[in-house]
Amino acid sequence: MFKIEIQLEPKRKSLYEEAIRRLRSIYVSDDANTAPDARIVGPENAISNQGVPCLVDQPERIVSHTLASLIKSDSHIMPAHALRFSSRVKPIDEALRAGKL
Repeated sequence: MFKIEIQLEPKRKSLYEEAIRRLRSIYVSDDANTAPDARIVGPENAISNQGVPCLVDQPERIVSHTLASLIKSDSHIMPAHALRFSSRVKPIDEALRAGKL
């Protein structure tokens, strides 16, 4: 099992938990005694999360040169796609899943 720790405020965390529930062999780890395989973090925690691969939620809130240097460094940082939860994208995804596109 692949363990993901989510370090986000509750509203943002629930979006990722919903997505993770659709994946096999991956679960959200809330156990402080178990090291996660990866983390999903907010922009405020991107710099401090060294050593574990991190998906950075809302990367557009990080100064661009700081984000670029994090990505180029050995920090294992991956910016999340900013439009994933956009209200403009969800209806397209729903129509695609329903076979209407």
